[in-house]
Amino acid sequence: MATTALLRHKAQCEHCGTLVLVPEWTESTSEHKLINIWHCYVCGHEFETVDDDGLPEPSEAELAQELLPDLMVA
Repeated sequence: MATTALLRHKAQCEHCGTLVLVPEWTESTSEHKLINIWHCYVCGHEFETVDDDGLPEPSEAELAQELLPDLMVA
């Protein structure tokens, strides 16, 4: 699955405009966010991109509801 995900990602070098197809390094910073480190083999420039799958971050109320049980006393 990771290989397929990497093939979908490509970046254009910020310095010379060359299309870079595979990142040098990919790191997951959260469940839905990846940081990609790119190296352009034409000019040697290194840069990073952040991929986010677009899912909204849960609100504090949603997190509290998920992590804490309902503490209603009858």
